[in-house]
Amino acid sequence: ITSTFCRASHNMAPYENSIFHFLIIFNRCIEKRENLTKDEWWDLNRICQLLEKKFKISGSTLLLRSGDWNYTGASVSHLHAHLIVGSGDPEKKVKARVG
Repeated sequence: ITSTFCRASHNMAPYENSIFHFLIIFNRCIEKRENLTKDEWWDLNRICQLLEKKFKISGSTLLLRSGDWNYTGASVSHLHAHLIVGSGDPEKKVKARVG
C-alpha cells in the first residue's frame, strides 16, 4: 500500500506469533521522529487505517523506531514503523527486540 508520504509492505521477517506484520517506510529519508512533518504523521495514521480496513484488523501494535539504532533494536538507521497483529492467543506472545 502506498500513500502520499509513506508505503507499507508485508515484513519479510515477521515476528514470531504475529498473524500480520507490516513494515512502513517514509518516502524521504528521516532519522528521528521529531523530523516528521504534521502531514507525515497524519499519513502514517492513514496508512495504518488502510491496512486495518483491507486486512480486517481489529487490534494492532504500532512500533516506531527512531534515532540511534544501538538503542532501538532496528537493523537500519532511518525512521520506520511496524504494524503488528498478534495471534489472539494469550499463550502466543509476540516479542520484539528493543535496544
